[in-house]
Amino acid sequence: INQNTPVNIRLGTSLFVLGSYLKKMILPYPMGFYYGYAIITPLGLGNFYVIISALIYFIIFFLGIFYLKHQKILGFSLIFFLISLFAFSNFFQLLAGVMADRFTYVASIGFCMALAFGFIYLFKISPDKNGNFSLPKNFLYLFFFIIFGYSSITIVRNSQWKNHLTLMRHDIGYLDKSAQAHNLLALNLMKYSFEKEYQNKSQAMREEALLHFKKAIEIYPEFFNAWYDLGRVYMLFNDLDKAYPCFEKVRSMDSTFILSTANMALIADAKGNTKLAENLYKEVIRINPGTQEAYGGLGYVYFKSGKLNESIKINEEAIKLFPQWTEPYQNIINIYLSQKDTVSAQRVMNQMPR
Repeated sequence: INQNTPVNIRLGTSLFVLGSYLKKMILPYPMGFYYGYAIITPLGLGNFYVIISALIYFIIFFLGIFYLKHQKILGFSLIFFLISLFAFSNFFQLLAGVMADRFTYVASIGFCMALAFGFIYLFKISPDKNGNFSLPKNFLYLFFFIIFGYSSITIVRNSQWKNHLTLMRHDIGYLDKSAQAHNLLALNLMKYSFEKEYQNKSQAMREEALLHFKKAIEIYPEFFNAWYDLGRVYMLFNDLDKAYPCFEKVRSMDSTFILSTANMALIADAKGNTKLAENLYKEVIRINPGTQEAYGGLGYVYFKSGKLNESIKINEEAIKLFPQWTEPYQNIINIYLSQKDTVSAQRVMNQMPR
């Protein structure tokens, strides 16, 4: 969904989200750290769930307006609930993930107020002539049942949230259709795999991350970030044959994203395809002349190919752009030394920044 999505699709999807929020408000289980595509897919106004959601919210709105005149507390509760929730419907403003459990926090105040008023009306709770309340046993049973139920859900949920990784690993079974949920879990697996606490499990965690990146792409084949990060994991495993197509896919989606092209150049160089590496490094420099590493990579490729004059020239360009970077000076020195030209090597050495 984006700003160009037809109004009926945006409205239909928003009503679907609002229906999901109401369901979560009544029974906040199961909960997810992220929803998005394809947990939530664009829907039109003809969808059955959308129609039911629209009817329910129309009734809530009608009751809110009606009770504002006849019972202001209930009317205010319902209108407050609607206004707080509609702000997160995705119709007026697009939100990351389309929906999130946390977005119901403010609206839950109105929901709880309306629920409390409903109990008071249902059980006919009112003060006696001395201002004291007498609570029926049936109300007390229901009250403690609700408190016990919601408290249990809260306690269990808190136990799942030791850190981002434990939460995401738990939720992914429920969020198996969400491309971004798989991507976020994979990213966190990679992040935690570098921490000392998980040192003995790092390899297994990275293999697990690989599976979730693949799953994210399976759900959404044009998932730019997942393709790029999948390539990075393959490079970490030194599986260059699988990494290269990932970066190639990223480049096909956005040719100006130089990190994918630079990684393709590294892989081409590592596999001995210096001509391809040369062209890729040139492309990086053409797109962004300020990419420091590309000059070093291209200079090295020239050197290995025996194009020593070209290597000196590209390193001299790097020196002009990055005067405090010592690597291009050292590269030129090494070239002169390989030619037994110690005078030129000494001259460049004297120019090197200290």
